[in-house]
Amino acid sequence: MRGFHLAILICVAITAVPAAAQRHGRLTLFSNNGFSGARFTVTGQRNNLNLHFRVRSVRIASGQRWQLCRQRNLRDCTTFRSSMRRTSMMVRSVRPRW
Repeated sequence: MRGFHLAILICVAITAVPAAAQRHGRLTLFSNNGFSGARFTVTGQRNNLNLHFRVRSVRIASGQRWQLCRQRNLRDCTTFRSSMRRTSMMVRSVRPRW
């Protein structure tokens, strides 16, 4: 019986890992319009980004929402619900929103 419970626990842990990984999301910031130029990819909350460029386009996976913040520690944020081919902002911190 103990082996049976262990097997179930392992199965639950294995299937839970992909779901947890998806909760982090994926965001790519670009230095030029149209998803070109220098790029920086983020896969979870970052309170202190040190980008060396102004963000001009943003790629977000379908169904995800991200807050892009003009100040460190997630202050002065704008929520993006989809990719943007054209924008212009200094991004200092980001987080996925579910």
